[in-house]
Amino acid sequence: MPYITKDDFKDLLEVDEKFLEKSIKKTEQLFEVVTRRFYTKHDFETDVEWRKKAVRDALKAQVEFFINHGATTAQELNSEPITVTLGRTSISNATRNQSTLANAKATSNLLCDEFYLLLFGTGLLYRGIGHG
Repeated sequence: MPYITKDDFKDLLEVDEKFLEKSIKKTEQLFEVVTRRFYTKHDFETDVEWRKKAVRDALKAQVEFFINHGATTAQELNSEPITVTLGRTSISNATRNQSTLANAKATSNLLCDEFYLLLFGTGLLYRGIGHG
């Protein structure tokens, strides 16, 4: 079930429709992962309006993030070169060679900060133990 559609982005000019569809699909997949698939057990349409609005706003922010960066994967977003050399000057991003740190960075950079900020207070990011 789509949370957002292409129509939510009518006011964005010069956006490739295929990339927009890809961005929406990827954003919804990431949302399902981050919320531990909350809406597979609960009906989104019958949820409270304020939470539905927060979800839609967060998803729109994430899609716009993908569009602004022209990428939908961690690899694409973190595709800057590891080392750049100009003459005798060399600049190296050493952390990209350390797989654990690089993977953590790539994962954290995949979702924009606004995505999380808009979902705070909705209960969808809760990581405790359910009683009942």
